[in-house]
Amino acid sequence: MRGRLTPTEDEPDVVRVPDPSLAGAGIATVAAARDVVGAGPDADQALTAFVRWAQAGSAPDYRSMLAAVDDHTFWRRPVVIVPEQSVWQHALRPSDDPVVALHPREGTITLDYPYVVTAADPRVAEASAAFADWLTGPQAQEIVRRAGFRSGDGRLGPLSPGPQIPAQPPRTRTSVTPQDIDQALRVWSRLAPPTNILALVDTSRHMVKPLGVALDAARIGLRLFPDSTRMGLWEFADKAGGIRDYRQHVALGPVAEPERRALVEQALGTLRAHAERDSSLHDAVLSGFRAVSGDYRPEMNNTLLVITAGRDDGRGASLTRLLDALRREWDPERPVQIIVIAFGEDVDRAALSQITAATNGSLHEARKPEEIIDVFLAALARRLCHPTCDA
Repeated sequence: MRGRLTPTEDEPDVVRVPDPSLAGAGIATVAAARDVVGAGPDADQALTAFVRWAQAGSAPDYRSMLAAVDDHTFWRRPVVIVPEQSVWQHALRPSDDPVVALHPREGTITLDYPYVVTAADPRVAEASAAFADWLTGPQAQEIVRRAGFRSGDGRLGPLSPGPQIPAQPPRTRTSVTPQDIDQALRVWSRLAPPTNILALVDTSRHMVKPLGVALDAARIGLRLFPDSTRMGLWEFADKAGGIRDYRQHVALGPVAEPERRALVEQALGTLRAHAERDSSLHDAVLSGFRAVSGDYRPEMNNTLLVITAGRDDGRGASLTRLLDALRREWDPERPVQIIVIAFGEDVDRAALSQITAATNGSLHEARKPEEIIDVFLAALARRLCHPTCDA
């Protein structure tokens, strides 16, 4: 999905992953994805793209996921990640368009359910051990296979599998450890929650040249956020809002509300840079930070997104005053990240880096609209370390 918002004709419309907090196949998928992409900033960005894509189609259980496959008004090339037995069970119902099981070529994870005898009573312990022996015997294994599962050792497939189930067992990805599973749960818990985001767009004289590219990039980037997002839009320049240094176009609120997303896109289309107005970057950032902090949502990732040429003209708060206020007001228990995307040739990187570091945020530079997807993904990947990211 690098560099684009929609899949090509060779890719599925949506990959539906069961909620990892509820289903073993879901957490196994995230753990395998982390193992495939590896570690490091680029890997975090790739994993973020995967989780954001998968989260849009996540579901609480296997049955509802497979039932949705038959809804051809929703997708044309569906892929759902479910246990093999769910496909076997689904195939019992006649269908003109049956589901077929495909094993991941990268290998999959075998979910292990250990049988442990903990009884202190010798008779109960003896009976439990005898039951364990029976579970591994031929009678129990036949019952398991008749229910659509493979044998305990994985070598024998389900009985009467039909053409939908591969005869060969899937390849196991042995490099995934129990610690990787724990980390995968943390990854999902940080990347999947929705976002409460206020976009703050620079319309000062410094943006006369780069504003067009910046707005095109903003339109692309904001489309990455699903309907579970809360979003708002401000512009800023000296006296952009009369006596204030910013003007509110769309207040923070759910984009799922009627026409809110359309209002944001419409407002982006009306923004113009003002050649006669200085930049009020410091004042606007502090106002925007306080607005998001005041409308903080604990179940969401709370972000101030600043799209700017990266210069303040000194008409308001100094950099020192802004940094003092941010460090004093930033609360690690209610963290608000400042993410800056800078455009143009006159970016004050040193100042912007200090501003973002004060809130464990990040600074990114972009020159072309098509770069914005990678920029947004890199910013979202910061959630993996937030609120203790390195500068």
